[in-house]
Amino acid sequence: MFAARLVIVVCLLLAFSYILSSYKSIQLVFHPDRYHGNQVSNGIFFEGWYYKLVLNEYENTIVAIPGVSMNDDKRFSFIMVAYNNNSHYFRFPY
Repeated sequence: MFAARLVIVVCLLLAFSYILSSYKSIQLVFHPDRYHGNQVSNGIFFEGWYYKLVLNEYENTIVAIPGVSMNDDKRFSFIMVAYNNNSHYFRFPY
């Protein structure tokens, strides 16, 4: 009984210390509209947002997908726009 309680207390302490050490990244979970790539200095990162606009009682639909992609040697942002069974992709280096 004591060992089980001790394990629970240790797990709670570890979880609490993890939450304190990564407070910024946990805040971003509750704010998905914010940009999450500020803390990425190297490695692979991708983030995109999907926006859909429906017009004229579901007859016309416009989709816009802006995003950011990073890996060790390439960084670029992009936007993809789709409407009437056509799509266009634009890439912007930064």
